Amino acid sequence: MSKENELDISPVIRAPYPVSPLDDLDDGAGIHLAIGSCVVEVFPATRVTRARMGHTAARLTGTTALRVVQDVGFFAEARDGDCYTTLGVDETSLSLAVRQVRRSNIPEQVVEARIVAETEAATATVEPQERDSDRVTLVGRIGYAPKFRTTPRGTLVGSFSMNVHERPGDQGTWHKIVAFGVRAEKLRESGLGKGDEVQVVGYPHVAERRNQKTGEAKQDTQIYAAVVKKPKAKEE
Repeated sequence: MSKENELDISPVIRAPYPVSPLDDLDDGAGIHLAIGSCVVEVFPATRVTRARMGHTAARLTGTTALRVVQDVGFFAEARDGDCYTTLGVDETSLSLAVRQVRRSNIPEQVVEARIVAETEAATATVEPQERDSDRVTLVGRIGYAPKFRTTPRGTLVGSFSMNVHERPGDQGTWHKIVAFGVRAEKLRESGLGKGDEVQVVGYPHVAERRNQKTGEAKQDTQIYAAVVKKPKAKEE
């Protein structure tokens, strides 16, 4: 899509919520908006809007309009003829619904509710708010082939270990990389495996794990991946 047809993101730029730049391999340059426990990503060139709350995610393609209201939340709309899809996010909930505008005197009505989520119902680990200041970039080799699982809510989760050498000859540092939803699907489709060199852009997340036998608590740092790809020099 040409630049002159990009989505107008001025409502987000003026948003009373934290906003930071974001890059995606497929959707290009975008912006990241943090609203309470919800995360919104907007990509103007491809008119893609994504939202996540914990392990519940929604994706809106063909976005035609954005709206941000302080103390109310974020709203995105994709309109096509008589139908339009709305994506709504506030500090505690995420919703995605398809509505149809009736040409007669019959009022518009919801014809399909696709996703509705609230923080009170979220039992899985909530992903951290991705702030640009927290972002890290790592380059290293994969220790074992990525493993994948699906949560009870239907979200795909992919994970692998990664060894990063700060200096030639050292033993390196191991990191656990975790990808959720669309990012996990991209990881699975990439075909990356054990020993492959990879670049990861992501956000550190500290999780506390408790030994059920001893009761001892241990903190484990993981990197929640935003981008997983081969280093530029290795890309074809």
